[in-house]
Amino acid sequence: MGIIISLIAFPVIIALILLLVKGDKARGSLISAAAVIMTAGSIAVTVMYFASGECSFGFNSWLTEYIIMAVSALLAIFIIYICLKNRKYLPAVFALAQTAAFIVFGLVEGYSIKVENDIHADRFSMIMLIITALAGGLIAAYASGYMKEFHDRHPDIKDGRNVFFFSMFISVASVMGLVVSNNVTVMYLFWELIVLMSYVMASYGKDKEAEDRAFRGFTVNMLGGVFFVAGIVILGTVFGTIELDTMILTGSVYGDVVAIPVLFFALSGMMMAMQMPFAGGFVKAFSVNAPADAFMSTVTLVNGGVFIIAKLSAVLGISNFAGITVMIVGGITFFTASICAVSSKDIQKTAALSTVAVAGLMVALGGIGSPEGVWACIMLMILHTFAKSLILLSGGKAQLDMDMYDGSKVTFLRGKRKSSLCMLTGVAVMIISFLELALLRANVVSSVTDSGNILLMVMIAFGCGAVIVFSIKMIGEISYSAACASMTETVDEEGSAAGEEIESSDEKLEMSVKIMVVISVLVSIVFPLISIFAVAPYIEEAFGGTSSMFSISDSITGIIMIVFVVLIAGAFYQKKGKISMPERSVIDDMKENIETSESLCFNERRIVIAGTAASAVMIVIGVGFIIGTLVSLLGGAV
Repeated sequence: MGIIISLIAFPVIIALILLLVKGDKARGSLISAAAVIMTAGSIAVTVMYFASGECSFGFNSWLTEYIIMAVSALLAIFIIYICLKNRKYLPAVFALAQTAAFIVFGLVEGYSIKVENDIHADRFSMIMLIITALAGGLIAAYASGYMKEFHDRHPDIKDGRNVFFFSMFISVASVMGLVVSNNVTVMYLFWELIVLMSYVMASYGKDKEAEDRAFRGFTVNMLGGVFFVAGIVILGTVFGTIELDTMILTGSVYGDVVAIPVLFFALSGMMMAMQMPFAGGFVKAFSVNAPADAFMSTVTLVNGGVFIIAKLSAVLGISNFAGITVMIVGGITFFTASICAVSSKDIQKTAALSTVAVAGLMVALGGIGSPEGVWACIMLMILHTFAKSLILLSGGKAQLDMDMYDGSKVTFLRGKRKSSLCMLTGVAVMIISFLELALLRANVVSSVTDSGNILLMVMIAFGCGAVIVFSIKMIGEISYSAACASMTETVDEEGSAAGEEIESSDEKLEMSVKIMVVISVLVSIVFPLISIFAVAPYIEEAFGGTSSMFSISDSITGIIMIVFVVLIAGAFYQKKGKISMPERSVIDDMKENIETSESLCFNERRIVIAGTAASAVMIVIGVGFIIGTLVSLLGGAV
């Protein structure tokens, strides 16, 4: 008990200290030390409890619920304040509605509900603790140097690094708290903190554009909070419990009935995980702040939302409407975002769309509710955490070095061979995950087909194809751009090389990026071992009697892919000199240059509209069906 509480409390203490520390050297040293301690602590928890499979305990105090309500009320007051200050009234309304309902429920019903275990850390929770501490710590260490250089280049921007790093470490503590929570009111408190801290990081810079971007995602998550509280109220009022494990156990017998609160919890998770029809707000919320983007994409929002879905997977599936809604919305998100990423010329937007696409696939796999689907969901989350962090951090550093904050073109990588190699490695790891986890594994494919959902099968099949296409496209763009030196060359308005002779530039990689490269490559090679010794035991515990999903020989695929990318990128490590880059063009049958565009293949706007409409209709139908079931249930009880 003590070590888990200490693990959650430690980042909070570091966050408070960082509010007071102003020196760059002292801040960097503290963050690096904290990252090491958090990782060591999460590993210690795993070593202590992984064999037994769980660690559960309750606070056994009548004050617990009142403390949670008080903290939630304070957070709501702060949220409403910043919303009114920025004249953003919709998230303020959502915050007021959910907090009022939460407090009324706590005072009228919640205090009388007996809670056996407020905290329940199973094997899945322990896996999440490790990747949260490791990835979160590395991103924070990277951010220390990144933000210093950012303000050196932009002295006109108010220095708010103390608050920025405070938000980072509170986010780490909140994700850790979320993944070990069994009491859904405790989980909701951590959920609120994750959402608020993500907004603070995304809005860093305090200019109007940054605020508007941040509020798009923040508004969506505030709506998600309304659904989360609705799930708590229904679970506590109708089922007389606010414990997650009790709800899941009840769902194994009364799945159709338990699907009522489950859908509301799942909707909040889908909104946090950037699913359609709400994904547009998150894509637009992606900023040029690389640490914040990496944190939201791999530590807080995506992983937090997907964790909720994966945790609920045992009571989802084709047998109830909650599962059908989750898998269809996830499939639509995956397919739509993947197709849009193929046609996108904006490298920053492509990265955002790829995050949304991967999150959609993880949600769809979790919604299937099968052991194979959940296994693939968790494995994909592990690989995505480190691969996407590597892509965003290495790309962000190159962009910052160029003093270029338009991420719409990949020209900022020209001459950045080391950063390009890092990005290529991250893309390779993502390709491995799709090839192995979604396309080549017969048990995962059979899980999708066994769901009987033909629409889901089609969307995942075509979506995976689109992922491979835009991943290869990214490899080509990165490889080409890395062969040029952006310091001395001139480019046309389309970002194409003009054909002049240019020099490559020197660069220095952050230690955290180097460590992320090593971890990404290592994870992509040994993921069969991770499956056998870490993920499979949880699947066996959650679903019962499931054998290991991987054999050791499957590591060969990972090794081949990494070697392939290293061979491509190795060409960049030639001696510094001049390289002649020809102008890129497409010639028709008459040997004349023609203009080409990926948008000729896919009309992105129409695809987004169709995907948004389809997912919105699916959610409305799902919520309507569930509400009808609830009314029928309560009417029958009366």
